Amino acid sequence: MSIFKGLNVLDLTIGPAGGLTTMVMADFGAKVIKIEPPKGDPFRSMPSSESWLRGKKSRVVDLKTQNGQSQLKELISYADIILTNSRPSKAKILHIDDKSIRAIKSNIIHCSITGFERNGSLADVPGYEGLIAAKSGYMMTFEGIGKDKTNKKYRTGPVYSAVLLATHAASQIALQSITAALINKENTGKGEYIETSLLRGMIPIDTAGLFVTQIRERLKNKLPKAVDPEFGMLPALGYHPVPTKDGKWIQLAGLVSHLFHSFIDVTGLDTIYNNPNFLELRDMPQTYKYQLAKIIAARTMKKNSTQWMKLFIENGNVAAEEWKSTLASMRHPQIIHNKDVWGHKDKKLGLIKQLGPLAHFSKNKAQHPGGKPKINQHYKYAWPKRKIKNTQAKKKKITKGPLDGLIFLEFASIIAAPYACAILGELGARVIKIEPLEGDNFRVGANPGTGRQIRGLGAIKTTSNKESICLNLKSKEGIKIAHKLIKKANGMLHNYRPGVTEKLEIDYKTVKKLNSKIVYVSAWGYGKSGPYAHRPTAAPGVGAAMGGALKQFGGALPKTYKNNLSKSIEAAIKIYTANPGSSDYNAAHVIASSAIMGLYAQRKNGIGQEIDCNMLAANAYANFDYFIDYKTINNKNKIDKTMTGLGALYRLYKTKKGWVFFACQNKKDWANFIHHINNKKFNKKNNFNLPENLINLKKKDSQILEKIFLLQTAAKWEKELSKKSIGCVEASQYLPGTFWHQDKHVAENQLTIEVSNPIWKKIRRHATLAKFSTFLHREGIQITAGQNTKKILTELGYKENIINLLHKNKIIATHKNK
Repeated sequence: MSIFKGLNVLDLTIGPAGGLTTMVMADFGAKVIKIEPPKGDPFRSMPSSESWLRGKKSRVVDLKTQNGQSQLKELISYADIILTNSRPSKAKILHIDDKSIRAIKSNIIHCSITGFERNGSLADVPGYEGLIAAKSGYMMTFEGIGKDKTNKKYRTGPVYSAVLLATHAASQIALQSITAALINKENTGKGEYIETSLLRGMIPIDTAGLFVTQIRERLKNKLPKAVDPEFGMLPALGYHPVPTKDGKWIQLAGLVSHLFHSFIDVTGLDTIYNNPNFLELRDMPQTYKYQLAKIIAARTMKKNSTQWMKLFIENGNVAAEEWKSTLASMRHPQIIHNKDVWGHKDKKLGLIKQLGPLAHFSKNKAQHPGGKPKINQHYKYAWPKRKIKNTQAKKKKITKGPLDGLIFLEFASIIAAPYACAILGELGARVIKIEPLEGDNFRVGANPGTGRQIRGLGAIKTTSNKESICLNLKSKEGIKIAHKLIKKANGMLHNYRPGVTEKLEIDYKTVKKLNSKIVYVSAWGYGKSGPYAHRPTAAPGVGAAMGGALKQFGGALPKTYKNNLSKSIEAAIKIYTANPGSSDYNAAHVIASSAIMGLYAQRKNGIGQEIDCNMLAANAYANFDYFIDYKTINNKNKIDKTMTGLGALYRLYKTKKGWVFFACQNKKDWANFIHHINNKKFNKKNNFNLPENLINLKKKDSQILEKIFLLQTAAKWEKELSKKSIGCVEASQYLPGTFWHQDKHVAENQLTIEVSNPIWKKIRRHATLAKFSTFLHREGIQITAGQNTKKILTELGYKENIINLLHKNKIIATHKNK
């Protein structure tokens, strides 16, 4: 049986954010009706709409008419779930705000995805990804890779961000929240109102920025300058892009020392260890790091990329991937082995290769639900009539969140899998993190901008909303404790490579005997089996392999400069800047969604199962707009040479002071913009002559817009145009951490909250990824490694003297400072 079989989903969203959410629900059995305006969803022109509209029934309903409202009421009365993404003011006018919807059906699950949240001056600004990325400081992440108009010098300031991170995140947050609400409804009979936004979708990628900003404020002159982070000008050598003989680049992805040593071994550079300056990889001074980078580059340019990759794969312990496009990633040997590309034959377009299943479920397999419907193709379609249940009968009291009462075990480290579990904790599950005796290695990771004395700020994000026990899983007693926890758990997750869980006796075969109904989630790098399954990987490698990083660089990488190693290293720095590590969070969302879907199937049907997720497929979802292929595809929306955007009406513009991002995507907004320009008499004074009709806009008009935006400051443009709901915002001149800490819009929407912290006493953290009407405050606090060891063991029946003995024998551990 499919996970969402029997559920009626009404999709009133426009574009891919809500579209991807309901696509997954259709893949897993839901009956989705897509409500479209009279001319259809304006984002249908995206080639990827062949994916995110698949399997849905299309009905045109004009919500501005009385007939349209009558149709809407009937559809809502038979729907279990409804998704909307209208701006707040428009939602009320069209009667698709929650109050209007709940008046028709009180126990419905309603999820609203906005752009900039519901409060403040930006609430009714269109929710385009570019506007959100610019405002939140994410575009400053890429500062330094954009060139000026001469195409010779690198410029300062924000750079257009190509991967649609906020869209991917918001779609998965909606899926996680809706599925969690379904579990809650099974327990209580109650519906739910959920709010999330593309802006909240930018929360995950700010790993430690918000925390670093606060600590720098507190310690002031005790830390190095913000422009001199610990990692310095060069990326960590284990994450370095290396040039090859044939002019290509390979991205290293082995930050952990033993993986870097494997790379050195395969490349035959063992003699570097004779130099004492190259022994301390983690704390290597910038000068020595630069010297070693040149030695490595000189060696890697001795062979072609295919030759190196063959050696790396054979070794099995070198984390590296060749930089490729998203289209090329669809032919990755592991993607093919995992069956993560689906093929669908369309009468008009022929064979369409597109996104495969979100994850692989052993008992609830996804199925391709059919192709993209034509506009209003199913105008007569209605769900089969059934008795309307509109009661709120209480079955069980839930207080902490929709996943309250569920126990979930985490056998994972670093970012992707632990953050997925943090999401489950945020939704109310009791997450118990099983750590090695020394704690998760990410707890001692460095933070750019805080020097060597402060570490692990990023772990605040990945270790919150949990309990922790430090356990020696290489000991018989440690395994015994783990097995006792497994017997009590609803679900568990691990991110080990294939073969490790068997050695630790926590593989699915063993676990299933202990707890037949457990939801067992594997967060693989590559997969359970296949040509790359034995290999390690990390975010930079996945970013390079799945094409997002290449897309960020405009589709073409710099030269390798065979005869100039210094230039080659400079190019490597630019390349690495285009690959910021978002792959971890892209994967975390998919892992969390899959786990919650498994828990829903467990609650609804009483089954346990094995769920396989992998980082490549998860990042295919983040690159959904390019992970699509058919014979006549036209997917040439590339960043311009100055890396400001995709064209005159969707790009960054320099102003009198600062930058703005301008997103004007329809005739109405353009007409309002021209009216505003005319009222300010800019055209009269400067003879700009911009066309009144958007259709008549020409390429050269981009230069006129450049001159117009230079006439005022970025702040003034935002203030004036946001009042008219035109897509124009001031692009932050700071990195995301400063935005989250200082921006007025963040404060107006309470997107950060002060919490207690075991190390820093009080610290502000990001708000939850979604707001639930029933569960208002779910922002959890960080725990230290092993902080709850005694409590957990006591619950399992261990006496204090036995717990002390386990400490003494190094079976368990507790830490107060990490």
